[in-house]
Amino acid sequence: MAGAAMFRAWPLLRVFLRAKPDRPRFGNIEADRLFVQCYPGGQVRPAGEPAEKEIVMKFILTTVLASGFLATAAGAAEVTAQVRDRDGNDLGAVHVRDTSSGVAVATLTLMGLPQGIHAIHLHETGDCSEEGFESAGGHIAGDRSHGVEIDGGPHPGDMPNLTVTSDSTGEEEIFLPFLEVERDLMDSDGAAFVIHEGVDDYESQPSGDAGGRIACGEFEIRE
Repeated sequence: MAGAAMFRAWPLLRVFLRAKPDRPRFGNIEADRLFVQCYPGGQVRPAGEPAEKEIVMKFILTTVLASGFLATAAGAAEVTAQVRDRDGNDLGAVHVRDTSSGVAVATLTLMGLPQGIHAIHLHETGDCSEEGFESAGGHIAGDRSHGVEIDGGPHPGDMPNLTVTSDSTGEEEIFLPFLEVERDLMDSDGAAFVIHEGVDDYESQPSGDAGGRIACGEFEIRE
């Protein structure tokens, strides 16, 4: 209903094609002129020579609006990772999405973790297949250093330490100002979310002296 009202509020759009035998073809029409004219109140008043072929293009506005919605969706890329420990147990999920401000947001909903404080990072390869999850590679680093305590830090894939409560759950929302989901998490080799057994000191290179990797999740485009 709102879309229909918006459509009626816009002037009528018409495309005029003037046929000539020696001009390029537009589909099955030979034409030398293709232009859109817009008149207030929906009144059509051809300018210049009269058109021999007139096509009413009411669907143009719908197409333009749909293109805008698609562009918005493209700018809000979103991925999710199902996180598992070394024994293959499901520990929950991590969602990361772009926002219109340009700052990505990660939402963590995790369970079944060892109580305490654990380093968490986004890693450069979407592969959790190897023992110890070494196949996930290093941090998503770009041209930055690791840690918020370091000049030139943090990495785009750096995150604050996660505190796991006594019920073994960890839930957080984290802003990632240097990360772009499409660029960093949706590239050809993907990306992964990794939980470490230790604490990130936010300064040791290249990964905060955070210890071994105890859980991993490969990012996929969120449906």
